[in-house]
Amino acid sequence: MGVDVLFAGRLFLENDSPFVLTAVVQASSGEVIAQQTILPAGNRLESERSPTSLDLPSSPQQSMTPYTVVWQCAGGAYFSICRNVNSGDYIRATLCPGNYNCPGKRK
Repeated sequence: MGVDVLFAGRLFLENDSPFVLTAVVQASSGEVIAQQTILPAGNRLESERSPTSLDLPSSPQQSMTPYTVVWQCAGGAYFSICRNVNSGDYIRATLCPGNYNCPGKRK
């Protein structure tokens, strides 16, 4: 018998930076519940730009909100972090507090 996954909500994520970033979504407990790698916005035409929609699971035992969205660079460094995120929110990487930079490759 399979386990049904309930979806509590959806986040809309936009990587408006010049870097490839991974959005890591954490529940209020700190548990990672979803992640999505998103190409930089510069790879698309402005008229074609739309946020990535990410469905989030729910837990009947406890509230999973507010979420935290951690934007990470390809090497794992932090680009920015948004706290107190609710279902249905539109989150842009450059509007979250952070250093807004990804380290380059070391020679």
